[in-house]
Amino acid sequence: MESETKLKVSILPDEKEVICNKGTTILKACASANILLNAPCNGEGTCGKCVVQVIEGASAPDSWEHQLLSGTMLKVGYRFACRSRVTDNIRLIIPSESRILKEKSVKASITRELHLRPNITKIFLKVQQPKERQGIADLDIVEGTIKRRFGSVETPLELIRRLPNLLKESNHKITAVIIGRKLTDLEIGDTAKEIYGVSFDIGTTVIAGCLVNLNNGKEMSIASDLNFQSGFGKDLKTRITSILRNPEDGLNELRNALIARINGIIAELVAKKRIGRENIYEVSIAGNSVMQHIFLGINPLSLVSATHHPVIKRGIDADASMLGVNINKTAKVYVMPTISGFVGGDAIALILSTAMNRDEKIKLAVSLGANGIIILGSKERMLIYSTSASSAFDGVHISYGMPASEGSVSDFIFSHKQKKMKDIELKVIGNTEPEGITGGALVTLVSELRRLGIIEKNGRIKSKDELKNSLDDAILNRISSDKEGNIFTVYSEKRKRIFLTQKDVKELQLAKAAIRAAIEVMIKILKITDDEISEVYLSGAYGNVFNTEKAVDIGIFPEKYSDRIEYIGDTSYIGAKMALLSKDVRAEAEIISNTVEYLDLASREDFQDEFSNWMNF
Repeated sequence: MESETKLKVSILPDEKEVICNKGTTILKACASANILLNAPCNGEGTCGKCVVQVIEGASAPDSWEHQLLSGTMLKVGYRFACRSRVTDNIRLIIPSESRILKEKSVKASITRELHLRPNITKIFLKVQQPKERQGIADLDIVEGTIKRRFGSVETPLELIRRLPNLLKESNHKITAVIIGRKLTDLEIGDTAKEIYGVSFDIGTTVIAGCLVNLNNGKEMSIASDLNFQSGFGKDLKTRITSILRNPEDGLNELRNALIARINGIIAELVAKKRIGRENIYEVSIAGNSVMQHIFLGINPLSLVSATHHPVIKRGIDADASMLGVNINKTAKVYVMPTISGFVGGDAIALILSTAMNRDEKIKLAVSLGANGIIILGSKERMLIYSTSASSAFDGVHISYGMPASEGSVSDFIFSHKQKKMKDIELKVIGNTEPEGITGGALVTLVSELRRLGIIEKNGRIKSKDELKNSLDDAILNRISSDKEGNIFTVYSEKRKRIFLTQKDVKELQLAKAAIRAAIEVMIKILKITDDEISEVYLSGAYGNVFNTEKAVDIGIFPEKYSDRIEYIGDTSYIGAKMALLSKDVRAEAEIISNTVEYLDLASREDFQDEFSNWMNF
């Protein structure tokens, strides 16, 4: 069979080689080599951004490549990675502009106090020598010593078998490693201070990890990277589609890409602090339901069935070794519970980090990312809704949208002194040439273009002719048009051009209308007024920062919320860190999972009315 033929792909300048099946797309082959290409169209071949040069073994170009690439480019081997398939052993070059670069790390902190009660305990023991204990068994003396200081534990047979040699080698000085109520290991000498964990936000676009000292709860280092599943589809829908198209290997391919990134981030975290992987005893995970299912190796297709139900809802503890997470051999992985459908551990993490479930006052929390989350309520009653329409805030389906990584525009600086302006200042992560626009920067850009009158209330970008008497030439010359509508260019240098299209504005309108409509309907359901909402929390995908004033300006929130909005960063990894530090938080997470009310708003007539109403700016 053709699919069984194995071929070699050599990638330059990375000097990497991968083996793949004949017929695999170059995009997928690069993803398997941990090289992520810029493909915002999810591999549909419509954006033209994943250009590579195949210098040996190029396949014949298809009709779309003939349409978008010049004859000269085709002749020297330029192809679209998402459309060109490996039909022979090939060598290729990936230009820098076709790559998505490594993520920038940002700091976040827990917004409420915790009692430090991790699931992992280490106790240093000075075990009595045999001549001092009058015939008491080795195991009895070890378990008895632990019981006096910790409580009863269960000791597995495999550890009992090792016990005599461990006591002899350590001169009866050992450290007990206890996970939950199970004695999982005995280490030679005093290693009680060497106890660490890692919390993860496994986002659709970005994976973020935090190394934590479990003795004192202190955050030691943070690292993040792109989720290399993007090579199989930029959003959740296309990744699930990839499983449907390849039922035998699709899930494993997605899971392997995820585990590779997690292990890579762990390696970076421990290298920063010069500690060993063997000193990491637990990992905690929070993500949307699809990502958590894939991480566990559970097929997520039930989430897109007619009933939208998860395979597993409760939190789960699993052996790290079974999941392929490369840390201590006895370590555990805790995965947060979910709520319903696409509402996963990331939503519970948002509730935990804001303590909304503990407060009598009504609060609103909104998470802007690939999967938007809206939560409204108090300890008495809490409602939640999730929408994929908010993906524009994560840069998905935006022409030059990208996560907060090196080369992404994080903010636009417009002068408010006068309507006629001479230029726009771009704030670029890494102080390098811009490659794209973050979701937060997109909100600011559209808000400012509305203020200048370039974008109308209905979202239409005005033409150059319509604005020639009201704007300075420097701004006016940024406006052009194509067959789909008018375009506003934000950067044009060195053969690189970054612009905002009419379609991009429409994507943002859809995203903000879904969020705002959900807020309005949830207020009606709870029979409250805007004035009864005491605080508003705005959470963003890892590394993405939103200007709350601009979020109000484009209509995500009512204007009267302006003085109540607090931007709180990436709550998914914060909530996962809380679960790592406290068993009480895990119990709290289960309660939230079973008490929060999930709403299917999309089928409601009043939601559709509100959605239509809030499409305008």
